[in-house]
Amino acid sequence: MEKQHFVTIIVIRLTTIPFTAQNLIESILKMPFQSYFMGSLIGMTPWVIGFSFFGNSILGMKYHFIVLSGILLIILYCTSLRLSQVSKFWMRIKSSCW
Repeated sequence: MEKQHFVTIIVIRLTTIPFTAQNLIESILKMPFQSYFMGSLIGMTPWVIGFSFFGNSILGMKYHFIVLSGILLIILYCTSLRLSQVSKFWMRIKSSCW
């Protein structure tokens, strides 16, 4: 059960759901702290890297890095949208099986 919480945290952190809603979902599901911490660490890392790279390239006015980091953020955003669609699909399948 704890591995399922861990994967759920990673998926939630990768999506574009606001953090307030994410934290509410996680508190309602009563996630274990270790799963919450490690899942948040892994799930938020791509966003932190993307935004840090983007901010650093803006400060340095390196236009090719600005474009590259913008593309990276767009890819992250599209991936998170797709990931949320897939997770909704699996939730529907799981609920129909029960």
